[in-house]
Amino acid sequence: LSDVPYTMNIYTLAEHREGELKKISMELLAWARQIAKENDTIHAILLCQESEWKKSCPLLCQHGADQVDYAASELLAQYQAEFYSQALSLILPHQDPFYLLIGGTTQGKELAPYLAAKLKAPLLSDCIQLTRTSDDCLEVVHPIYAGKVFARFRSQGRVQLVTLRPNLIAPLSL
Repeated sequence: LSDVPYTMNIYTLAEHREGELKKISMELLAWARQIAKENDTIHAILLCQESEWKKSCPLLCQHGADQVDYAASELLAQYQAEFYSQALSLILPHQDPFYLLIGGTTQGKELAPYLAAKLKAPLLSDCIQLTRTSDDCLEVVHPIYAGKVFARFRSQGRVQLVTLRPNLIAPLSL
């Protein structure tokens, strides 16, 4: 049993507007690749209307997703925290440990605390750096006092959520 490699699922939440993926979706995949270990699986979660997923899934895979998990419904065509959190609670695992990376956008800043409360999980928000420790905790840097001081925080638990500021990492193209 000790020879079986440990795997972690790393989820990223893809954002879109009017059928087009936002740049933060690809940036989150780059962050996920940066913290991933050899046997980890990187999932992009896409919540959209039925007509959008076929176009967006290949693009997410080209930018680092090993797998795209999606929910398609007219209720998900436009962002609404209630519908998005319900869909996410159906997609995310209920037993396995995982990380969830969310963009530090207007949408992400509203959804992340709502979801953290629902999952009873810690949330590290408005982060500008992200690393993974040897014991699989997430460690982040968060600016405080209008960016004059940088605080380092560490999260642990079965579920760990992080929001990351946009435009801090270049998207990958695999």
